[in-house]
Amino acid sequence: MRDIWLLPDYAQSGSIQVLEGHNVKPLYEVLNVGSLPASFVLGTPEEVLLNNPQDDFVFAQYARNVEGKNIFSCSIRAGKDVSGRTVLLTNLQILDSDQTPRILPEINYSAAKDIVDVMEKLTYVLSKEVGASVNNVRLLTDAIGGSKSLMTFASEPLVKAANKPDWTPSKKKYSDLKIKVWLTFIVLFVLVVYFFH
Repeated sequence: MRDIWLLPDYAQSGSIQVLEGHNVKPLYEVLNVGSLPASFVLGTPEEVLLNNPQDDFVFAQYARNVEGKNIFSCSIRAGKDVSGRTVLLTNLQILDSDQTPRILPEINYSAAKDIVDVMEKLTYVLSKEVGASVNNVRLLTDAIGGSKSLMTFASEPLVKAANKPDWTPSKKKYSDLKIKVWLTFIVLFVLVVYFFH
């Protein structure tokens, strides 16, 4: 597993820098971004940020078989850039096919103090047992193991996105509801056939 941090772009440079070990380098040296599924967003989609204004909100994603690897990301707000826009800190785990993501990321203490503070905040938030966004991250990690045919996962519904992930918590609820409706229908059908036959 490679454990990488996508650093917040406070200066609005337009370049995503990553921290891996003690080295800071451009993202393209670590990951071919063009190979990511269209539904996988680096960071957090704007609609999700707008719908979840809490400072401790976390957003996670997972994608299978990206150039033979699986990708897990988890993002949290890291403050504002020079123009006042929200910037994020994202933990990105590049996993072999037999590896599972770690919900609690490893803090990289070679980062600047303000970045370490945000890493610690992310770890603290994810370690809490309560909170809707943390619960959705846990649901996502559970779904990864139980849904081998799905390729992309997101911890929040993406209503406005043109490219939606295969799984979100709301899709799971919809699927569970659909199964319950079908089971009810089958039971009623069997009862009708039994009593009127």
